[in-house]
Amino acid sequence: MADFEDIKKTIKDGVTYAAERAEKLSRAAALRLRIFALRRRIERLFAELGETVYILAGEGADVRTNAGVKKKIKNIAALEREVEKIFAQLEKLSRRKRAARRQTATKKKTKTRTAAPKRRKTGR
Repeated sequence: MADFEDIKKTIKDGVTYAAERAEKLSRAAALRLRIFALRRRIERLFAELGETVYILAGEGADVRTNAGVKKKIKNIAALEREVEKIFAQLEKLSRRKRAARRQTATKKKTKTRTAAPKRRKTGR
């Protein structure tokens, strides 16, 4: 009966590990998706900024003092800071995954056997 309990525990541990791993992977994917969306917004703002600068330069206006240009630059900077924060969260998540992997590897190495496996005789 002990063998069945060992198998049951191993399966339960495997399912638990798989669920935790899936959760972490989905969180990482969500963060990457958020970064992608923010980068797309930044690209659009850069395009708008370029268009605004082009129009203002054509009119001979001072681009550096224009309120619209300053606002777009502020928005770009804010989005870039947000991207950096999300990258930090992603890195933190990656570090936790590496630490968990190391811990799991250490557990596997430290398991003790009750008896050495028997070697088969080759008949020579």
